[in-house]
Amino acid sequence: LLLEVGSRLTTELARHGVVLSLQFETDDGRNVVDAVADLNPIAVTSVFPLGGAALEAVTAAGIPQIYLGSAQLHAMGELHLSIGRLRVEHLVARGHQRLAFAYAGDETLRPLGDYWLTGLRAAAAELPEIATATVAADGSDAADVVRDWIAAGVTAVCAQSDETAMVVLHGIREAGLRCPQDLAVMGVDAIPLGAVSGPPLTSVGLDAKTIVEVSVAAMMTELGFPSAGEPSSANVAQLIQRAST
Repeated sequence: LLLEVGSRLTTELARHGVVLSLQFETDDGRNVVDAVADLNPIAVTSVFPLGGAALEAVTAAGIPQIYLGSAQLHAMGELHLSIGRLRVEHLVARGHQRLAFAYAGDETLRPLGDYWLTGLRAAAAELPEIATATVAADGSDAADVVRDWIAAGVTAVCAQSDETAMVVLHGIREAGLRCPQDLAVMGVDAIPLGAVSGPPLTSVGLDAKTIVEVSVAAMMTELGFPSAGEPSSANVAQLIQRAST
């Protein structure tokens, strides 16, 4: 999804005469700091708020920062909250009360996991506390994590991503259990491979076209360019129900 959004965003901004330079934030923020110094950008956009040296560089340069949850992207809504509601409502409707959240094993992706978990916790405020665990990308500890969840009474897992959800599915099989009979699993991203996982994975799909339309309109308004109107973000997320729940 991120690659598709980046590609579409590059194309759409180019139509407005704006060149997008894609940077990947590192632990020390050096590449963002260098980009601010060398490229003299008119705005910085990111999935999450910048931190550390990167934030200091952007703030010192007086450059607008646009990210999920920022005032400029209010039309997008608080995506983690809407997706959290979709997931919790779907699982509760199937009788699940004790939920768990699976973090990806890659520590650099932790902020994304925290983002989705915050939305889940808000939606599940009246349910028992959501259990959390990290599963290694190679699945080496997945069966043990699954057994711990089952022992704690967990009946459904929301994963950080579809890839992480598939690791949990592997853990269920390794533990000699069944999905969804023993443990339901739900992802987010709705990657094509989820349709042929074992069992096919329930997920939440995100529409890259809508994300880009809303983002571009917000950026143009922030930069003082006239806008033809604010596009709707109503279709940005949708439930894709399959056999894993």
